[in-house]
Amino acid sequence: ERSSLDIFLEDVRRTLRFYTKNSKQSHFSTLYLSGGGGNVKGLKEYMEENLQIKSQAMNPFANLETKDKTSIEDPSQYAVATGLAVRKGFEA
Repeated sequence: ERSSLDIFLEDVRRTLRFYTKNSKQSHFSTLYLSGGGGNVKGLKEYMEENLQIKSQAMNPFANLETKDKTSIEDPSQYAVATGLAVRKGFEA
């Protein structure tokens, strides 16, 4: 029986194949892990080992300038919200 991680890995592989086929991009330098799942112990290493792609937790605030330098405990959980906020700002 396949583990949840194996099923997840196959979904990621399928997504990468689809993207490669439709974008003509054949190389991925980094796999960004976001959300709470990105903090699963050993996930980063599992993905790197099985996909041969560097993996790291996404920090959506890394390139944003802010007035307040508040420390955020787990920035990867804010990836979607940050993306939507930035996108909305560009549409305004």
